[in-house]
Amino acid sequence: MRSEVEGVIKEVVFAVLDHECTSRIKQQLRRDILDFTKPAKYLSTILATTNLADLNKPAYLDATLSAIAELPGE
Repeated sequence: MRSEVEGVIKEVVFAVLDHECTSRIKQQLRRDILDFTKPAKYLSTILATTNLADLNKPAYLDATLSAIAELPGE
């Protein structure tokens, strides 16, 4: 399931933004998510404090955080 969700998100980012998503470990996600300054173990709080709380589940967490990390910093 996780790989399917991750694949869909990667395809949408490529189709819409013409940007290739790459695999990242939590430290890289922490670095690449705009304005996130807490330790990497608190990455799930990003979803808990936004309208993405429904995606704060183990099956979606990594793919969702990867997608957020790909958003432009503008």
